[in-house]
Amino acid sequence: MEIVGWGGVNESFVGDATVEIYGQKGASFPVRMSENVYLGSKVIAVSGTLSAKGTQKVTWMRLHSTVTMGDDTVVLDEQVGWAVGDQVILSPTGYFKYDGSDWSSSSTTNDEIFSIKRISSFVDSVTHRNHTRIVLDSPAKYTHLCTVQYGKSFCGAIGAVTKSVRFVCNDVADPKSFSYMFGANIHVLDIPKSNRYGSVYFDNVEFVHFGKGNSDHQALKFQYSDYNHPPSFISNCAFVNPYCEGLYAEHSFNLTFQNNVVFGNIGGGVYISPTNNLFKVTNNLVVGTRQLPSVLKSSYPWVRPIASFTIES
Repeated sequence: MEIVGWGGVNESFVGDATVEIYGQKGASFPVRMSENVYLGSKVIAVSGTLSAKGTQKVTWMRLHSTVTMGDDTVVLDEQVGWAVGDQVILSPTGYFKYDGSDWSSSSTTNDEIFSIKRISSFVDSVTHRNHTRIVLDSPAKYTHLCTVQYGKSFCGAIGAVTKSVRFVCNDVADPKSFSYMFGANIHVLDIPKSNRYGSVYFDNVEFVHFGKGNSDHQALKFQYSDYNHPPSFISNCAFVNPYCEGLYAEHSFNLTFQNNVVFGNIGGGVYISPTNNLFKVTNNLVVGTRQLPSVLKSSYPWVRPIASFTIES
């Protein structure tokens, strides 16, 4: 399956494309392949190649200056290719002082999501550098720092989570629903006996409400039995409100995960097991990692500390 331009993965898909995956919990039997591979339900299983490439945009960058509580304007150092209506997130900022005390608390800093109301470019009259000014659709409820602390630059980040190519689940966000947090997931695997090896190429793609809460069905899961498979590449993508890790990789070989945003995830952001070989995880922004909601805590089958990144060796 490919959602790309005429030139393949070297060209972006022209226009917008949305793949919607839907289905209530328990509405269909779980899938078990003939090779005795268990996949579950509401899943995109990849034992071949799945490629998608959206319009090229900057995914995230550091702030140019502090966004103070009550401000509705963000200044950036570069042009980013974002547009009016795009959703953006602001990361929380906090640090420990020399005396060991914490500058931040839940009342002073937190992650926030906005829509862009206006966006424009301007030239700084002193440095003569190009900047971008973004007006948000509402004032910030918290302060997001960009300052110098103890001689080091300390700046929060802003990330864009709107992409032209989207994979979405729209029927799982209601906490009162039986299917709450029963999102779709992408399972990349190999079946050596059938000589089938899965891989993905995702560039500037948005994934919304993927993953299944209280399970090991992560939004994007790589689960191989050996290293005899093609490389996979995930770059400049946005994982919005995944119900478990945005990325889980096991026995992967030559996996690249770079310049992505993972926002509002449950339990963890990125998990790399010690079985992986030649993986590259760099320049990703993971914001808003949270514990499993209390509505599901009683059924949580194992104790796992939350972490934005877990890379085991």
